[in-house]
Amino acid sequence: MSKAAPTVGCPHCGRSGTVTLPTGRDEVPGLDDDRLKGRLVNCPDCGDEFSFYYY
Repeated sequence: MSKAAPTVGCPHCGRSGTVTLPTGRDEVPGLDDDRLKGRLVNCPDCGDEFSFYYY
């Protein structure tokens, strides 16, 4: 099952952008769908770095 690229807003400047999530072969072996995962995101507008968490 593929996951859509969610749209998130930067907590610093509010600019919206998409976050690419791992799918299929990109998944980390041993992690199930019920476990919280995270991704580091860099805002292309202001350069702020923040974490995006998902299941």
